[in-house]
Amino acid sequence: MTTKPKRLDDEGDRKMGRPTISPDGEAMTPRQVRMDDARWQKCRRLGGAAWIRDRIDEAVDPEPPKRRK
Repeated sequence: MTTKPKRLDDEGDRKMGRPTISPDGEAMTPRQVRMDDARWQKCRRLGGAAWIRDRIDEAVDPEPPKRRK
């Protein structure tokens, strides 16, 4: 009995790895931040990406979103 090997293109295999949806239901995109090793380690100790997202959310936006007319 032979079976057809599964390909990564098959449906159902697309959910491998980290989820790309935030808890709010919005799609997330990986971004890059350049920093030295000492800052990277400190960032990891403080909570990593979740800590960075929290700080961005708490920061005052210098330019509020523009209103639609």
